[in-house]
Amino acid sequence: MNLPKLIFSIQSKAQSKKATLFIVGGFLRDKLLNRESKDIDFAVLGDSIALARKVADGLKGAYVGLDETTARVVLPNLQLDFAKITESIEKDLQRRDFTINALALNLSTGEIIDLFSGLDDIKSRTIKVISENSITDDPLRLLRAVRLSCVLGFKIEPKTAALIKKHFGLLKDVASERVNYELFEILKIDRCAEYLKLLYDLGLLSLLFPEMKSLPEIGPDGYHHLNLLDHSIETVRQLEILVEEIPIFPDKIKEYLAQDIAAGHSRLQILKLACLFHDLGKPETMKIGEDKTSFIGHEMVGVKLVSKIGTRIRLSGKEIASLKRLVANHMRIGTLIQGRIITRKAIFRLVRDLEDDLIAVLLLSLADRLSAVGQATTEEDIKQHREGLKAILTEYIKPEQPLKPPKIVTGDEIMERFGLESGPLIGEILSVISEGWIDEKVKGKEDAFILAEEFLKPIKN
Repeated sequence: MNLPKLIFSIQSKAQSKKATLFIVGGFLRDKLLNRESKDIDFAVLGDSIALARKVADGLKGAYVGLDETTARVVLPNLQLDFAKITESIEKDLQRRDFTINALALNLSTGEIIDLFSGLDDIKSRTIKVISENSITDDPLRLLRAVRLSCVLGFKIEPKTAALIKKHFGLLKDVASERVNYELFEILKIDRCAEYLKLLYDLGLLSLLFPEMKSLPEIGPDGYHHLNLLDHSIETVRQLEILVEEIPIFPDKIKEYLAQDIAAGHSRLQILKLACLFHDLGKPETMKIGEDKTSFIGHEMVGVKLVSKIGTRIRLSGKEIASLKRLVANHMRIGTLIQGRIITRKAIFRLVRDLEDDLIAVLLLSLADRLSAVGQATTEEDIKQHREGLKAILTEYIKPEQPLKPPKIVTGDEIMERFGLESGPLIGEILSVISEGWIDEKVKGKEDAFILAEEFLKPIKN
């Protein structure tokens, strides 16, 4: 096994401190899989804190004390953790989560310690817990099993899957920040849709999001060939396919999707959540008629639900606002396209209302359309939706004709000119002025004031 020169430097420092050093866990696993790893965990038979300080000094890294026996050294693009072995390396490995992570390399002898056949499980690409206690001791491992399966492309072996189903309820007691991390690591993967279904089958998805429990009860209809749960997951899958095959402005859109919204979460990760949640309001709004089933207003019910979810899993205000916009507007694009009313003014209103979420709403709308191919859906419907999306994107991204109006007047100027107080009315007037600009009725301040006065006449009368 070829190890970085850095490790031999650390080993020499351990020898000078009369400590025995082991590399443990994910770094070994990833090395055997030819995967890049930015974290190295060391188990230290000796003074782990003193060794970590010496390594930090020698490598000019940042030293971070984690507790009395564990410390971290942070280097550019690399993190080193040093943990003291309290009993023996064998006992330390027994307390780990999965067999593929329970390997240790003795840097003094070059021996790999493999007590639980982790090497065989790496070869067979299998996720297997060391024991039932591995889960009950730290229930986050219920979710981590799926995350590792997703990231590595490994299968969870049947006994481990059965233990997850047995103990899935323990996940509710895990801190939301820890759950959030595992969830977003899954959403980061290019093809995560099948693992969202796995989360559901194991009982974990509906535990995290009880709002999804009733989705499988709503079956296929004229436009939908799947029940509502499978449709929601299929929408994620169709989005992931779209992202790989973006037909127009691919570089700009991929750059957009990679943008960090908050907390290291990308627009694409939030968009995948929106795909998963876009129809959450349907169970509450379902009305069964003689000819068809309707879900009038399900978007706004969905907005309330995703707001609660976002707060519960500790998303930032910006992430929650984006989720709400996406769910609230996911039907709007289809309405424009079906009504054949994709005018520059209609697109301007989209830009005004959706701001930075416009591209995400467009992709959600098409993914939703592609994931519903019941008997009532025609090839012409899908073709029309694709062409409509291209038309909106082309108009939106054209650099020579910006759709964002210049700031012609401010709210303060409107209040001063018409003797108004601050409030929602000022926002309405500014919107009217903006639409006037897109219609070329407003070219300067005086035009804006004239339009504002016309708007205010019926209100004052």
